Amino acid sequence: MTWFDRDLSIAGRLMVRDSEKVVQKLVKVDRPILRIPTLAIHLDRAEDFTFNKETQLFPIAGLVAAELNRQSATGTAATTESAKDDNSEDTTSPPIKAVTERHHPYIVQIVAQEAGCDVTNIVDFELILYDTQKSCLGGLNSELIFSPRLDNLMMTYCGIQSIIKSLDSGSLDNDQTIRVLACFDHEVIPFVDLEFERR
Repeated sequence: MTWFDRDLSIAGRLMVRDSEKVVQKLVKVDRPILRIPTLAIHLDRAEDFTFNKETQLFPIAGLVAAELNRQSATGTAATTESAKDDNSEDTTSPPIKAVTERHHPYIVQIVAQEAGCDVTNIVDFELILYDTQKSCLGGLNSELIFSPRLDNLMMTYCGIQSIIKSLDSGSLDNDQTIRVLACFDHEVIPFVDLEFERR
């Protein structure tokens, strides 16, 4: 699966200031807000699909005119000049800027709304892109599963179910082997079924 021409959104973890402590909150924006477009095939005559990772993988989040209209309507124009004045002193270790100064304020506002907190309470976050297209059944007779991450999630689930079902009807009573299911995060091979001889 590529990230090009997909309906993308963001999900991840927020570190939020709650009274005297900092708590983490999981967020997932359930609507597409980003897209990484590619040139139409009839406009690009190259035989191989090649791209520059530094310049052609930037997701598009909106249009400048629409953002300026939103800011003028809500009165939330970014105040970058005051931020420059605050950090004008030459220090050896300047403090980390607020998340609204390091990231687009509207993105921060969206994730704050999803987390049910105020923007000023967000200390930091780690967010990733994900494809918003839902998994579904496909094929002429709905016999196929169209879904990402089948190699990891589905095979891990099937492996666990197989181990559980293998214990039916007392099958371990006379078995001389040990059944093992090893699941690894972010691995191409999600599980390995090993049998060890009992000693």
